[in-house]
This record gives sequence, structure tokens and C-alpha cells, in this order.
Amino acid sequence: SRAISVQGISLARGPPAPRRWAVARPPAQSARLGQELMAAPRIPRHPGENWAIPKRYKVQELIGSGSYGSVCEAADSETNDVVAIKRCKRIFEDLIDCKRILREISILSKLQHSNVVKIIEIVKPHNMKTFDELYIVMELADSDLKKLCKQDVTLSPLHISTLLYNLLVGLKYIHSAGIYHRDLKPANCFVNQDCTVKIGDFGLSRAIGGEQLHLQPHPHTPRGEEEEQSPEASSRPQVPHTQRLKKNLTGHVVTRWYRAPELILLQDNYTEAIDVWSVGCIYAELLGMLEGTHVMDRGPLFPGSSCFPLSPDHKHKTDYK
Repeated sequence: SRAISVQGISLARGPPAPRRWAVARPPAQSARLGQELMAAPRIPRHPGENWAIPKRYKVQELIGSGSYGSVCEAADSETNDVVAIKRCKRIFEDLIDCKRILREISILSKLQHSNVVKIIEIVKPHNMKTFDELYIVMELADSDLKKLCKQDVTLSPLHISTLLYNLLVGLKYIHSAGIYHRDLKPANCFVNQDCTVKIGDFGLSRAIGGEQLHLQPHPHTPRGEEEEQSPEASSRPQVPHTQRLKKNLTGHVVTRWYRAPELILLQDNYTEAIDVWSVGCIYAELLGMLEGTHVMDRGPLFPGSSCFPLSPDHKHKTDYK
């Protein structure tokens, strides 16, 4: 062997390595090796790869995903705005998901308010007869109340009051249009740095009609559709009825921790008060962000693992028989 010096470092070179001859592997071994290579970890794909969206939108990063599909942040080259694009995949495979997507589009497309998430565009499918996915372009907020509550920061009373006010303004507008949101929770309340709040995710909403909502609520005796509308009510934004008012409303809708008592007790005909209850639960979480409260002590006002009678705890199934 001989020594070779590279930049003052002496490296010893040994005798040449014996020459290796290639040996053909049996077909079964080659197939097994190919499967192992396919199972090996790969570099993640770009979140916008294979997205059938107009060229004006440049997908930047993935910001959310669920059973319906995924949501990405994208830049609009024509307006220089940053938007959110929701990709709904295999929309006709699950009837429930399909109805939720249709409900959200039909409701949001008719709502125009600064405290409600706005639909910018619904990308037209290339083939209207065979399409199985949908792209919804929406305005993008900085964060949501769920992420905000998890951050190790404190808010002043003015911050919390402003957030609550903006949330109530948006909810008042939704109710004036005859809509029950039914799924208000921190994750569905989007927020910007200037404390503006935008209500989103209307997949579980119900369009009841605005004519009875300006009256006093009567849980067990709802107003009929035969009553005449006042001039004030007729000028409010309206969306088509998704179900007749006197039919029973679905009870298992709001996330458990934010569900109103009338939903838990399976009341047949609830009112818009269910959304107000949810706002109260959200407000309680925001109060936990005041100075002097540790981040580990924050959480929902009514957390729990069960919800009688719809989903009782598995440890106490016999208690409800």
C-alpha cells in the first residue's frame, strides 16, 4: 500500500479490492426487491401536484385535510391575493359528504358579509358528465380560533371583546338569512391579525328561511310558513329552504363540546339559540387567554368523552337502558 497526502492529511491506500462479478437474481427475488424499493420512504410530492385548477393559481402549501379532501394556500397571479383552495375528492362516493359540499356551496354563494368566509370561484370541471372532484376557491384568513387558543400568548380584554363582537356580527347576519350554522366551534371561526372574524364551514348548516327568526323563539310551536313576511324580513338575504320548517331537525350535528342542551336532549324543533350557545362556549375559551392563565389550563368549557343519549360512554352503556 502507499500513502497519499490530501491537504496535509495522510490517507493510506490499501491493495485494490477484488473484482465483483454480476450474478443474475431469480425472478421471485427481483420482484421482492422491487416491492421493498416501492415501500421505501419517498420525497413528499408538492401539495398542488395534479390539481386541475386554472394557471392563475399557484399552490404554495397544504394547510388542512380531512375526509372530503384537502385545503391548500395558493397565490392568485391576476389579483396578487393569497387564497385558499379546497379540493373535494371522490365527491359522489359518499352521499353525506356530497350533500355537505352541495349545502356549503349553495349557502356561501348567497352570503356576502365581511364576517363570513367568501367563495371567490368554483372551478368548472373539464367534463361535466364524468367529473368526481371539485375545487372551491375561497378567501384565506391568517389563522383560526382553535390555533389561537393553543398558542402560548395572552390577549387583553379589548382583544377578546373585539373577537366576540365580530363573531356575533357574523352570526347575526347568518341568522337574518334564515340559516342555522349548527357547527360553530373555534376551528370554524377564522381570524386575522386585526381581530376580524370570518365564520366558515357551512357543511352542517340548515337553511330554514328568514321569516320566523325575527320573532320570539317558540321551541315546541314553530311559526308556520303561512304567516306574512314583514317588509324588513323580505329585504333580508334569503336562501332556498333545504327542508320544511315543521319537520324534525337533525340533532347530532354540533361538535360535542359546543353542542347546546336542546340538541343533546334531542329536542325536535330547536331555534337559532343553538348557535348562541356555541358562541358562549367559544367566548369562555377566549377568556382563558387573559393574562394570568397558563396555556396548559386552557381548554373547552364542557369537555367530555360521551354525549347522552346519542353517544354514551362505553363504560356506562347500561346506565341508559
